[in-house]
Amino acid sequence: MLEVLVWLARVEASLAASLSKVKFSGSPDVLRRRRLSRGKRLYAREALTAASKIRRSPRRPPKLSGLCGLMEDVDVSLTFLASAIASGLRGQELADSLAAHELLKWNNLVLAIGSQVKENFPESVRFLVSAQRHKRLLESFLGEYVSPGSLFALRVADPVWRERLLFIGEFAPELKSAVRRDCVVEEASGGDAIEMLRQRYYGAVVADGDLTGFKSSELLRKAAKSFPGIEERILFLYGHERKGKSALKTPRRLHKSAPPARILEEVGMILDR
Repeated sequence: MLEVLVWLARVEASLAASLSKVKFSGSPDVLRRRRLSRGKRLYAREALTAASKIRRSPRRPPKLSGLCGLMEDVDVSLTFLASAIASGLRGQELADSLAAHELLKWNNLVLAIGSQVKENFPESVRFLVSAQRHKRLLESFLGEYVSPGSLFALRVADPVWRERLLFIGEFAPELKSAVRRDCVVEEASGGDAIEMLRQRYYGAVVADGDLTGFKSSELLRKAAKSFPGIEERILFLYGHERKGKSALKTPRRLHKSAPPARILEEVGMILDR
């Protein structure tokens, strides 16, 4: 298991280097590649940190049998991908090749590592959080180019870590079902929301800013007392503008008419903080 984590760090760092070396005109594309490259370096660092913690653990790490051939397949895929990037691969061709590489790695190796970490080494759970964050970053990058089929295959792949989210109020079923793929979703009315926030930490909170009898300012104030900084993890959805002193003031807010994909993007940004 240790060797697999170290190998994964090497793979991610190598691909990060390939993505960052490419220079060509087209500022948005360059910025997206650099962001993905930085994300891969952070992911590689967390893999090495997890390996170090597991090495120091009194529990003996299990041997993940049957992964050598899969690791060789990923190495071959990496060699091809790095060579293609150096030769100028870009746009949808790059995205399709990257999607195939990442899907092979996720389904056959990351999920296997993740299940063992979750079961035997809770002190290394940050690796699981990092892996899921990296998956969201990949989906965001690929969404700019890749064919729907390739992106869908990555999006529906099993998660290694599920963040806990709280929905306050009523929301479209398709929004909640989309979030449930990667998160544990709990629901609250305006009345019990503050008590739930006092009892448990949530990675993100989506609240209906127009809920009857619900004061967003009170929610922000009381939630921050229990968990300082959580106010930055709350997204309010509103249906109309409020005026005067009662105006909703929060770092994150969207109109209820925003597409579910836009709301999910904002939730992903909160989780990645």
